[in-house]
Amino acid sequence: MLYFHNWALCSIHSNKPYSLNQQISFIIKPLAAAILASTVLPAFADDKTELSQAKIEETVVIGLKRPINRKDYAGAVTLIDNDQLTASSVSNVVDIASLVPGLFAQDTGSRNPTPIIMRGINFDGMTSNNLGGDTYTVASYLDNIALQGYYAPPQVILKDLQAVDVLRGPQGTLYGASSLSGLISYQTAKPVMNEFSLDLHARISQTAESDDINMDSDIIINAPIVDDLLAMRAMISYSENAGFIDNDVLLTGPEKDINDDNVTAGRLSFLLTPTERLSATLMLQKQTTQSGDFQADNPAITGKDYFSSTYYLQPMEGELSLADLEIQYTFDSFTLELTSNYYAYDLTQTTDITAFYQDLGYTVDFDGGDNGFTESDVNDEQSNIELRAISNWQGSVNGIVGLSYTKNNFDITSKDNLSDFPGTYKEVEYTFTQDQTLEDTALFGELTWQTTEALALTLGGRYFDYNDTAESCDAFYTDPLFCISEEVDDSHTSFKLAGMYQINQALSLYANIAEGFRRGGANPGVPADLASRRSYDPDTAVNYEFGLLGQLWQQRLQLAVGVFYIDWKDIQLISGEEAENGDYISYIANANDAISQGVELELTAILSDSFTLRGYYAYNDAELAEDAVSYNDVEGGGDNGYKGDRLPGSPKQQAQLALQFLQPWQAYVFDASLSGNYTGDVSTQLNSEHFGYNTLDSYTLFNARLGIAQAQWRLGLFADNLTNKRVVTAEDPGYFGPESALSYVVRPRTLGIDVRYGF
Repeated sequence: MLYFHNWALCSIHSNKPYSLNQQISFIIKPLAAAILASTVLPAFADDKTELSQAKIEETVVIGLKRPINRKDYAGAVTLIDNDQLTASSVSNVVDIASLVPGLFAQDTGSRNPTPIIMRGINFDGMTSNNLGGDTYTVASYLDNIALQGYYAPPQVILKDLQAVDVLRGPQGTLYGASSLSGLISYQTAKPVMNEFSLDLHARISQTAESDDINMDSDIIINAPIVDDLLAMRAMISYSENAGFIDNDVLLTGPEKDINDDNVTAGRLSFLLTPTERLSATLMLQKQTTQSGDFQADNPAITGKDYFSSTYYLQPMEGELSLADLEIQYTFDSFTLELTSNYYAYDLTQTTDITAFYQDLGYTVDFDGGDNGFTESDVNDEQSNIELRAISNWQGSVNGIVGLSYTKNNFDITSKDNLSDFPGTYKEVEYTFTQDQTLEDTALFGELTWQTTEALALTLGGRYFDYNDTAESCDAFYTDPLFCISEEVDDSHTSFKLAGMYQINQALSLYANIAEGFRRGGANPGVPADLASRRSYDPDTAVNYEFGLLGQLWQQRLQLAVGVFYIDWKDIQLISGEEAENGDYISYIANANDAISQGVELELTAILSDSFTLRGYYAYNDAELAEDAVSYNDVEGGGDNGYKGDRLPGSPKQQAQLALQFLQPWQAYVFDASLSGNYTGDVSTQLNSEHFGYNTLDSYTLFNARLGIAQAQWRLGLFADNLTNKRVVTAEDPGYFGPESALSYVVRPRTLGIDVRYGF
């Protein structure tokens, strides 16, 4: 369940679907190219007498709880190692999304949770998810810690990582609910035994439209404590991003660069190996994020880009605490792992709601009257314990089985305040509270059978039972709180069936059928006349996928092509309607079914000893599979969706091309890169009947890097958003008048210097 203010609204959009011939061509052409590459390129390579000896190294999928070689995984996955993370200067999930086909992250800045959509699986209208809950369909994990509870935190800092694995398609058997369309697994760098190292990193940059500079610094230490027994690794990070949004109409007077932010983070990890068979790792991380305002403008009112039109500043401060303990013991025929982790997020923020009260008829003006702002306090705590056994038998059958228990507690207090002027007497107009507890117990497993030397089959399943209890209270003025409670008990079983066939040493085919599942739950705060809306059902997505993997051209070209079809049923969406007392009540409801189909292509090519080319292309067509007339109103007065309506929030087409250069010369190493990311147009709502329906333009962003290194140091220059393009990635349409509309924008061109030193 999630929190919505009582005036929150969400809707959706549509576009005319591609013809059948167009859809077939999008699928057939990449497959034809892959087959051509498998036959022509090896022959071409044989004709060359001077070829690079460099090869693409074999990679391992870490984020599966049962690590396996990429060539043995029957599914679509993008593996990003530490070298690529460093070269791309990755620090948040928006950076990750630029490297992965079929993954789209709305860049809404550090103040808000970052909406993440994979393979088009999204139904709610595009907004910033300012105080939204866990309606995401993509699960995110830092080591063993789920980064989504009832409330998803703003961008988690992603530094000193060993690798990032992005698994596309449902991961319900191993990861349960919320992995409806895929999974992002962030693996932190672990301590290295018997080794001391120190890495220092600093960046200074300037963003167009900003009057200040950006700073980013890290210190990473790896140190032995007791040789062959205990080691530690520590990371300390501080970043400060200058704002670039101005506001001329604040009640306190005009201000520049209001959306500045800073993040302070620290991580401490320990590795204990008392015997060859026994090891334990402990990871502790703390992060504090402060943001001055939204990374959004309102040119319809201000007449200028990068200018906001709110009366109040909207600061946010959040504190994230993470802890993860993993104990591993290796027996002769299997490995036993016990993990226990903890997640806590605390947030306070202010949001301008003057437009809302103006819409209700209150007197609102600059010099007097009732201007409004909301003060919100959020606390989310989650704990998990999991026991799993992973076989390492010498025979043809291996697998994993596990038992998991998760408890999540969420509470929020939100107050609407009316005030003539900041700092003067304020009057509480409306108070809202919500307390919710979820308990989830699951049994899961996957089994792989190597039936022949060429064919492997995988069967997986997950059974889990959950209990969701919630209480919601509200009151106008100083009246006593009126509370409504709801409890939901349910269970579900998810499945997976996959196969991998090795054609030869260079080519493999895979196919899988997997179900993703998002649990149902309670909608507290729904009055008696809307009692049928007090709970919502689970929704499921069954993914049918076929793919080709290849390492061609003497292992200097790595190619992956996948075709998928997703059947999404009983879709959960943010909805609402008017109660008998006239209040607008928000809740989660179920709509009808949708489908998503598409193709994804990834390649990495070592062109020479100095040049590497990386790229991808993704086409995704997600739409309603049937009419959903008045899907959010039992009386028939709600919103309508129609068969063929395009699902909102995700582009149909994405592409990336990046050329990387690396050349040693005497005692120095020179490096450079140029990348371009194309993102197709995005629908903000389901169709034109929905308020705020719009199509956000397609765009291409270019980034460049240039560096020189010698021994322990590297000096680099970088340019992000090289062409200084204004890009809108999400919109709040202004339900209460144009003053409340917001366009969330990408940071303008940023030029800077990057320095690293390590020993």
